[in-house]
This record gives sequence, C-alpha cells and structure tokens, in this order.
Amino acid sequence: MKNKLEEILKNAENEINKAETVQNLEDVKLKYLSRKGELNSIKKNLKDLSEDDKRVIGRLANEVSNRLEQLLED
Repeated sequence: MKNKLEEILKNAENEINKAETVQNLEDVKLKYLSRKGELNSIKKNLKDLSEDDKRVIGRLANEVSNRLEQLLED
C-alpha cells in the first residue's frame, strides 16, 4: 500500500504540473481526493490492516492528501 500511495502522489503531481486550465485541476482533484477517488479507496482498506500498518499507512495517506491539496491550491 505504501508503494501505491507513492505512485498516486507521483502521478497526481505530474497531472497537476501538466494542467493548463482550472478544469484540469478540478479533474485531478476529483480523481484523487473525492469520495470515489484513489486515496479514499486506500483509506477504506485500512480496516483490513494490522494496528501498526494502519498507523503507518494512515499517516502516509493523510500526508499525500495534504500534499495534493496544497499543490492544487498553489
């Protein structure tokens, strides 16, 4: 899951950097941060992990989410 989160961050950063319009940025936001987005699907699977893994992956998921939100604002 850690690799998947890193991949999501990398892909989202690339898409944000390539975005030319506000609509492109909205599309990226929906793809990764919406209720049906890729990050939320990972967060839903946290319940299946051990307590230690939940802490690590949950923290990383939140960091990725915060980073994407910051990039989108900028």
